[in-house]
Amino acid sequence: MPTSGVDRLHPTAAMLLERAVDVIDVSGEQAVRVEEISARCKVSITSLYHHFGNREGLIEAAQAERFARTSRRTIEQFATDVDTVTSAEELRPLIARWVIGVVGVTAADVREVRAQVLASALTRPRLKEQVIELNREQFDRLAGVLSRAQERGLLKGTLDTRASAIAFTCLAFGRVVAELDPVDGPGTEDFYAAFAVAAIDQLLFGEA
Repeated sequence: MPTSGVDRLHPTAAMLLERAVDVIDVSGEQAVRVEEISARCKVSITSLYHHFGNREGLIEAAQAERFARTSRRTIEQFATDVDTVTSAEELRPLIARWVIGVVGVTAADVREVRAQVLASALTRPRLKEQVIELNREQFDRLAGVLSRAQERGLLKGTLDTRASAIAFTCLAFGRVVAELDPVDGPGTEDFYAAFAVAAIDQLLFGEA
């Protein structure tokens, strides 16, 4: 199982990062104050600067961690579920349930976090590079799951698994565009879910 970004850090850095993530989740970037975070974690500001350089470095690290968390556990569970099925007949409804889960209202908070981080990355070149790398890792991991299923004859042989992983991710998180509108957001939920299920089913199982 992949190790999270926090788990790879020095314990002090991990503690500071977790606190920064919590602050941004609740109150946004503007609420990140190094003095308050250092005091809350009972470490010196010098220690915070040692690990993250400055306030900007802490924010970038926290935003990258927030972005990574939006897909890490989901893909791990998806891989476990897909690897346990034994036929395409079992896999098709499993894929449909997963699609509904990631495009439905229960995943709205995940889409919002990704949108927030992407907006933050537009003016932060270092964060943008981290987001690009995290996206590539996500595409590769999801493509790996699909490739294993393809090798077992559960998906069509002509499928480009990495392109499919990218398409699936864009379809899942693109719904945030409609969710910005309180009128059209909720009204399109059932239609969007049905469209997403049909599109992914055709992509993975339909004729070439």
